[in-house]
Amino acid sequence: MIRTQEELALDYGAALKDYLLGAGEEGLTRAYDLGRRAVNDGAGLVKVVLIHQKALDPLVRRTAAGDRARAVRRAMDFLAECLAPFDMAHRGFQDAYGRVRELNEEFEALVGDRAREVRNAEARFRAHVEQTPAVTYIESLKTGDTVYISSQIQAMLEFTPQEWLGEPGRWARQIHTEDRDRILAEMSRFRDQGGSLKAEYRLISRTGREVWVRHEAACVLDDAGRPRFIQGVMLETTERKVAEREAREALTMFRRLFDRTGEAVVLAALPDGRILEANGAALRMFDAQLTDLPTRTLGDLVGEDRGRLRAHLDRAAASGEAGPDEFQGAFPVILSSSVVDHAGERALLCIARRRTP
Repeated sequence: MIRTQEELALDYGAALKDYLLGAGEEGLTRAYDLGRRAVNDGAGLVKVVLIHQKALDPLVRRTAAGDRARAVRRAMDFLAECLAPFDMAHRGFQDAYGRVRELNEEFEALVGDRAREVRNAEARFRAHVEQTPAVTYIESLKTGDTVYISSQIQAMLEFTPQEWLGEPGRWARQIHTEDRDRILAEMSRFRDQGGSLKAEYRLISRTGREVWVRHEAACVLDDAGRPRFIQGVMLETTERKVAEREAREALTMFRRLFDRTGEAVVLAALPDGRILEANGAALRMFDAQLTDLPTRTLGDLVGEDRGRLRAHLDRAAASGEAGPDEFQGAFPVILSSSVVDHAGERALLCIARRRTP
């Protein structure tokens, strides 16, 4: 087991480093896979967080001062993705939450002779949860009130823990109006039926800022299997949501330009030049239909100039762009190409023009 966790730490550090250096969705996929591996190996939540901190510290110190804030934010996204496979009632959470059994007894039974143990348990619990990037909370099953919330709530929503706890129902009031009915219904079902809660929605900060969160919660049971309290975690996902929205908007704009421009534009695969997509102007130039595309390549434009086309494709793949280059096919055509990302793969965005005499 020790050897397994050492290997997990080494793999986590390498994956985190790659993600901070610019890895995209594949980096987050590696983070998720590492989280699943940690669950299967029996590594607790606190162990994963400690591995993260140990890996992040030297990476941040080697990062330029102006880039450190962004590096830390990306590292938090990486950790959040790694924590996703953890069910709130999983052993990884039980390792941390088991230390607050005495605290729950104070809430539920007010056992005076164990007050000192409760305070010690609370101190240990707080020391662990304050190290995570998530907001952690405990909710009473009897009253539905939040009885503990970690200090990260202030960074996320600009309320101090004391302010949050001092106003029962604060969480429900801060849910975005468009999400409120759905989330309150999900929470009601969770409280009535047990199991676990997994939801993504928007909260509104004190100053009106929209904050996306991934919210997971579970009922913590006593040794006899009876539900004692709700334990939950909220991770901020605003940056990812904003990036997803911007990517969708950029794709929509690109598609609009792609379809409406009078230039012949094709999207071609690397390294073979196979046509993936073409706009109307390109289809007319190819004298083709959309159904013909799987059988068409850039070679259909250049005729006998395939050797020069190969050099054009290789140059674009190596430097990111090529052209304008002229080819003699059925008619003279001038081709300019740039490398773009298409569905996670490198492809060529090519503009083809007929050369006029």
